[in-house]
Amino acid sequence: MTKPRVLIVDDSKLMRLSSQKMLVPDFDTVLTDSGVHAREILVEDPLIQVVFCDLNMPGLSGYELLTELRSSPVPRLRRLPVIIMTGAENEEAEREKALKLGASDFINKPFRASEVLARARAHACHEEAVGRLRRLESSHPFDPVTGLGSFAYCVRRLEQAMSFALRHGQSLTLVHLHMIGLNTLIDDLGEPYATSALTKIGRVMTQSVRCEDSVFRTGAESFCFVLPATDAVGANALKSRFIPNLEELGLSPDGAALEVESRFSIQTPDLHSCADAEHVLRTGMAREAVTVTPFECAPAVLHGVDPLDIERALTLLEQGEHDVVRDHLPALIERLRPLLNLAGLKANDHSDSMSLAGNES
Repeated sequence: MTKPRVLIVDDSKLMRLSSQKMLVPDFDTVLTDSGVHAREILVEDPLIQVVFCDLNMPGLSGYELLTELRSSPVPRLRRLPVIIMTGAENEEAEREKALKLGASDFINKPFRASEVLARARAHACHEEAVGRLRRLESSHPFDPVTGLGSFAYCVRRLEQAMSFALRHGQSLTLVHLHMIGLNTLIDDLGEPYATSALTKIGRVMTQSVRCEDSVFRTGAESFCFVLPATDAVGANALKSRFIPNLEELGLSPDGAALEVESRFSIQTPDLHSCADAEHVLRTGMAREAVTVTPFECAPAVLHGVDPLDIERALTLLEQGEHDVVRDHLPALIERLRPLLNLAGLKANDHSDSMSLAGNES
């Protein structure tokens, strides 16, 4: 069985070797006398589960190393347990500073073997348990709170949908919904309302899609709708159905204004050049999203939506999708201008055409 790996950072050779002697029966130890070197080791070695670190070191102090770890873009480094080794010369204020910077625990010098082992075991076991839970959640097909498909399940289903669409010559579109501020709202509600709120949101989103569509929770505030046999224009017509009305769900605390902003992006992957479904999904999630009025779908030009051709516009009008056509009306009229001129209509008839189109709805 592989031993948990611990990093010991101290500019005192005596302290490093002493700590290693105490830990080596149960742990694989890595030693360094430099905060700068410790930073390099932590970036390169993902197996380190716990760090024992001195505060006062030349080059990069324990304070600075803590600050860099807790602000790292790498989640593993932000969560890494850091146990500060403090001496008698360290004031209480210094310990408080380290705690505010994200220290996980403290141990006083000189320390006993039982103290070092107890702290290493506690934090290594915790990190291992967190890792197991995270791996379990990421591999589970459904998000346990909303009941929607998980990110991992979305990748598997998207791979199948891409293969099917390519094989049958069909279009495939993804709609990404980002509900900025949802986490804050959920935190404000508190338990058990938070769980109830997310469950309701998941249920409403499931009911909003067509039988051939699928919806997934791809992030804390992100959702993805996979729409087979649908192009970008068709997805644009459907997007208003995907925003859950939080007020109707009873999620407006004490009648306060809801600080949740809905943002959409539409993605039409090139099925002939895309082979990796996860890459397609992550690329779509990272795209700039267009803000829409919260809980309504204000007209907006969405990224990835191609200009509407005349034939498609007429089909949408027959289907009653006047709002979609209206968004493209200026461009459509401009393309029809040669025919209008040929028919003897003047340029100022443009506004009349716009009015007529608006009256149709």
